[in-house]
Amino acid sequence: MLRERINRILTSKTFFVAFSIIAAVLLWFYVSSVENKDEDVTIANIPVTFIGQEDLFATRSLIVSDNREYTVTLRIMGKRNTVSKLSKSNIAINVDISDIKSAGTYTRLFSVVLPSNINTSDVYILSRTPEYITVEINKYITRSISIEGLFDGSVRDGYMAEPLIFEPATITVGGPEDVVSRIDHAWVILEHDDLSETITQNLGYVFVDENGNEVPLKGLDVDTPSVMVTLPVVRVKDVKLTVSLVPGGGATENDVELSISPEVITLSGEDEILEGLNEIVLDVYDLSLLTGRATKKYNIPIPHGLTNLSGETEATVTASITGLYTKKLVVSNIKLANVSEGYKATPVTQFIEVTIRGPWEAVEAVKASDITVTADLSDLGQTTGRYSVEADITIAGNDRVGAVGTYNVVVTLGT
Repeated sequence: MLRERINRILTSKTFFVAFSIIAAVLLWFYVSSVENKDEDVTIANIPVTFIGQEDLFATRSLIVSDNREYTVTLRIMGKRNTVSKLSKSNIAINVDISDIKSAGTYTRLFSVVLPSNINTSDVYILSRTPEYITVEINKYITRSISIEGLFDGSVRDGYMAEPLIFEPATITVGGPEDVVSRIDHAWVILEHDDLSETITQNLGYVFVDENGNEVPLKGLDVDTPSVMVTLPVVRVKDVKLTVSLVPGGGATENDVELSISPEVITLSGEDEILEGLNEIVLDVYDLSLLTGRATKKYNIPIPHGLTNLSGETEATVTASITGLYTKKLVVSNIKLANVSEGYKATPVTQFIEVTIRGPWEAVEAVKASDITVTADLSDLGQTTGRYSVEADITIAGNDRVGAVGTYNVVVTLGT
């Protein structure tokens, strides 16, 4: 009877529930008292938060230098199930810097803030490394930094790369004074090969100091992360300097000894401008007026849109007639042409000494009677009086000889 009652109790559902509860309590007690013992843990590289740095920047233009990392290592004692909940991501290290007035190095205490689910009485901080935070406070400044660059590439034959153009021309950078003051310029490199036309690319840059060492961008504020870099590529061409020679006075271009210095200049510019440009004419020489040896300086005219790479702005031209013979003859055959109707023209000049030039045998064959002096009066119109009129010289039957110089005839015009 008793045994049956005991068996019914042991096999009942109520017994199993009660037994499970008692077993769970005993297990919890075992884990709490035996397995959940005190543990000593080290949590490293906990980042530091500076309280008041926003106000420090806004009111005093001061910032925390970030050229170093501010972290703390804590050694903490507590129950295993408590310290296991701690990590560098949920522990806060706070340093109050709101009272700092100027740039410098300061040593400050810090506070440790544990997660809200951890009772501070359940853990003990055994050590702090470091015990104090040494913080560098810098003055925040801004500067305008110039841009320099390098073209690392090549252009085709007959072309030239001109200096790089940057847009913007400067970069505004802000940051700690001790870092920003080190920056000498921004540096850009453009890479391209076999260029025959201008290119533009958007490129990044680095800051460098006066010795060419890179200054890291970390912790710096810039107004643009990149720069538009333009490399002008232009055509280059050698262009001859010359003068135009007008035959006259028995001389042609074959009778002229001509020297031009410089003979050639180098120009650069757009293809369409240089394509048809092969020479630059400095002046026009009427050979009938050229006697002896003539030297003259000229400013070299550069067509609009081109650049004179040679740098020479003046050219010297020396010209002389060679291999021809001259002779003077007194001519009396003077004619007046194109006299206005109703007017009478009378030459005051009766004789003119004319200088002729040409090959020796041709000049010797010319007589004074072969030469005619003609004054064209058409420009005088219906006027009266005495005038000096320019005259043309013609030599009959000899095209190898010409008159040298200019000649005038004085005429009287009346009705």
